[in-house]
Amino acid sequence: MLNKNVKKGDACDLNAICIRLHRINGQISGIEKMLNEKRDYVDIIQQLVAAREAMDKVATLVLKSEAKGCLKNKKGALAAKELNKIVNTLFKVM
Repeated sequence: MLNKNVKKGDACDLNAICIRLHRINGQISGIEKMLNEKRDYVDIIQQLVAAREAMDKVATLVLKSEAKGCLKNKKGALAAKELNKIVNTLFKVM
């Protein structure tokens, strides 16, 4: 769950993530348009790679936020359990 109590400058600024997602949405729309226009496949692949990298960055920011919140707000076994969950999710993303 995304930490909603983030302040500007924290690992995860919710507004910054929403802006990134909006840009990615634009990239995806552009890729769809390129496909419809039958543009060169190399250009399309380059845009797909860029969109995937942008999504990976968003995932990393969300995971950093959760890890930071987990360490700050939870103690002991609960923190360890949550951190383990975050690490497992990180390996799925990467």
